[in-house]
Amino acid sequence: MKVKVNVGCSNRSDDVEIEMKKIQYALSRQVDYISEISLVPEKKKLLLEFIHQLDHKNTKFCTVPLYDSVLTQRSLLEIMKEQYAYGIRCFTLHLTPLFQIQNAIKQEFIINSRAGNFLHGLAKENLENPHFADFQEIISFIRKNNCELFVGTSLRPGRVAESKTSKLWLEELSFITDFMTKQGVDKNEYILECGGHIDSSLLDTFVEAIQNQQICVMGPLITDATNAFDDLSSIVGASILHGKKKIHTHLLLTSDEHIRLPTFDSLKKGVDTVLVLKHNLNLFHQDPSTLNHESRFQNQSNQCTTGINLFGPLEGDPKICSMCGLHCPLRNIKYPTVQLENALALRAKNNI
Repeated sequence: MKVKVNVGCSNRSDDVEIEMKKIQYALSRQVDYISEISLVPEKKKLLLEFIHQLDHKNTKFCTVPLYDSVLTQRSLLEIMKEQYAYGIRCFTLHLTPLFQIQNAIKQEFIINSRAGNFLHGLAKENLENPHFADFQEIISFIRKNNCELFVGTSLRPGRVAESKTSKLWLEELSFITDFMTKQGVDKNEYILECGGHIDSSLLDTFVEAIQNQQICVMGPLITDATNAFDDLSSIVGASILHGKKKIHTHLLLTSDEHIRLPTFDSLKKGVDTVLVLKHNLNLFHQDPSTLNHESRFQNQSNQCTTGINLFGPLEGDPKICSMCGLHCPLRNIKYPTVQLENALALRAKNNI
C-alpha cells in the first residue's frame, strides 16, 4: 500500500510557511505522494517554486489541474505542462460529466468534494467538464512524460446516510471506468480515487464496483459519528476494506479534516499513524521490503521493546523503561545478573 498526503492553502488559510513545513515533514517520512491542492493561485506558485527546489527522493508530487484551470481560466493541458516544469509528476483528473452533476443537483445530493464544487459551478452555467475537451491530448502528455494518473470521483458520499439513499456515487464509478476503457486507457494506467463515506452494509457493493481497479481510498469512513476522529475512522475502514480488496494508495485524513485546514501537528500525527497502517497492510500482503524492515526488530524485541520504533530510535535511554523500572519482568527473567547489578548501581547513585 502507498500513502498520499494533501497540502496547500485555502482562501481562508493561506500561511505558505506552514504548508512548506507540512511538505518537508511528509517528505522526510518518504510518503509516496504529496498532493498540492492550493486554492489561491499566487500562493500555489510559491509552493510550486518551493517544491521545485526540493530533493524529491522516492516521493512524487501531485496536483489537481481542474482547480487551477477554473481559477485562472486557462486550459487543463496548459496548467499541467506548467506544473510539470516545477517537478509535478502525478496528476488527479475528475471525470464526472455534466449530466451526472445536473442529476445530483436535481436530487439535492450534497456534493461533498472540492472538485465536485468546481464542476457544480460550471454546471450552473450549463458548461461541460473541461477534461473531456482535451482528454486524448492530456493522456498523451501523461504517457509521454511518464507521469502517474489518479482519477478522482466528485460524487463520493459525504455522509454514510447518503451512501444508502443515493446511487449517484455508484453510477459515477460505472461511468468513469467505462469511459476510460472506451478511451483506450488500461486499468493499470490509472488509480481510481474513490470511497468517501460508505455504510458498512454497502462495502461488498463498493468492492464489486471497483474490483478490477487500482484504488486510492479515504477509508472508507463507515460512520458519521466520529467527527474530529476521521484519522482513526479512516484507518479502521481501510483495514476492513483490505480484507476484501487490496488498496493501492491510502489518502490521509487528519483528525480535523472536516473542521479546519489541518494544522502541522495534526498532519504530523496523521502521517505517522497512516504509515503504521501501511506497514501492517503490507505485512499481510507479504511485501518483501516490509518483511525485511520487520525482521530488523525481531532480535531487539526479544530483549525489550523500548527504543524500537518503525521510524527510528525513540528519545531517552532505551535501557530504562518508565513502565516497570527496576521490576521489568522481561529483563529480570532474561538477564537477572545484569539487572541486579544495574539495580544496585542505580540505588547507590540515588542513595536509596
